[in-house]
Amino acid sequence: MTVDARIVQDVHREVWDTTTYAPDQGDIWGDLEWRDGKAVGDCEEWADRAMDALKARGAPDADVAVMLCHTKGERGFDHAVCIVSVPELGLMTCGDAYDEGGPRPIRDTQYSFHSFMRLSEPGVWRKCPEGWPYD
Repeated sequence: MTVDARIVQDVHREVWDTTTYAPDQGDIWGDLEWRDGKAVGDCEEWADRAMDALKARGAPDADVAVMLCHTKGERGFDHAVCIVSVPELGLMTCGDAYDEGGPRPIRDTQYSFHSFMRLSEPGVWRKCPEGWPYD
């Protein structure tokens, strides 16, 4: 099965509708809380929720990853996003805590991408090539 762009859009919207952004102290992964029926967490928890929802909808583990990046805008600090491969559109963000208007092709984010870990290879982090994907 491949991931349809509509599924990515639905998951992105679902994460935004059911999750509240709140930075944690010290970048603690998996530090999800629940308040008033909504999940509360920072970018890592948003990425985790998007990856879980994509997997639940049948997305292949090899097509879904968490990617570490650096924003160039006002937030200017390390960031994590869920990335999913959509055949007709390429790599796209999904559930990006900084981008309610997404999902979007990664080329349109203007993030500097550092490394990624696919769901199919838990614990295996790979470095992104310098300047990728803007070269």
